[in-house]
Amino acid sequence: MLDRQLLRFLLPGSEDEVRAQIGIYSANYRLAMVISLFTQAFRYAAEPFFFRESGSATAQQTYARVSRLFTLAASVGLLIILLFQDWLKFFIGREGSTFHDGLKVLPVLLTANILLGLYYNFSVWYKLTDKTRSGAWISIGGAFITILGNVLFIPQYGYVASAWTTLVCYAIMVIVSYAWGQKHYPVPYQMGRMGMYIGSALLVVGLARTLLDGLPDQYRLMTYVGITLFFIAGWGIPERRMLTRSE
Repeated sequence: MLDRQLLRFLLPGSEDEVRAQIGIYSANYRLAMVISLFTQAFRYAAEPFFFRESGSATAQQTYARVSRLFTLAASVGLLIILLFQDWLKFFIGREGSTFHDGLKVLPVLLTANILLGLYYNFSVWYKLTDKTRSGAWISIGGAFITILGNVLFIPQYGYVASAWTTLVCYAIMVIVSYAWGQKHYPVPYQMGRMGMYIGSALLVVGLARTLLDGLPDQYRLMTYVGITLFFIAGWGIPERRMLTRSE
C-alpha cells in the first residue's frame, strides 16, 4: 500500500490532479484485487497444509504440485479478467469514465499478484527450516525496491511506475526466495511449466484483443468465452493426467 502514499507526495500537478491520478490507480487496483483475494485465501489455506505435510516423505513433490496448480488457477483468472475487461470495467466507472484510462496497468498488477502468490509458495522453505530471518531480509529487500522504484520513476511516469515497481519487486522476491530455498530445502518446482501458464495467458489475451477488437460486442463476448474454455481444457487436461500419474 506504500505506493498510494508515495504517489500523493511525488506526483506532479495540483492537489486535484494528484488526487485524480491516485483515484484512477486505486480503481484499477480493485479489478486486480480478484487475483489478490485469491492469493490471500490460498495463503491462509496453504500454510497450515504445508506444515502438516512437512513430515511426509513426498512433501517436496506435494509442494511442487500445489504451486503448479496455484499458477494454473491464477493464470485462468488473469485470462478471464483481461479478456472481459471491456465489460468488467463498468464496475469501476460508467462509460467514458476517467477511471478506464488506467486499464493499461491492469495486466501488470494482475501478473504482480500472481508472483506474490508464488512467493508465498516458495517461502515455505524458511518456515520449515526455521530460517525466518531469511524471510525478513527478503521482505526488507522488497520494501527497499518499492521505495526506490516509486521515488525514482513516479515523477516521470506517474502511477504506471507504481504498477511496474510492484511487479519488479515481487519478481525479485520470487527469484531470491526460490534460489535461496533450493540450497536449504530443495523442492522440484516446475518453473518452466508455471512460466508457460502465465506467459500463454498473457499471449492469448494479447492476440485475442488485437485480432478480435473490431468484432461486434456480442460476437466478441462469445469468442472470448470459447477462448477461455479452450485455454482451461488445453492446460487442464494435461494437468489432470499429470496428477493422475503422480497418485
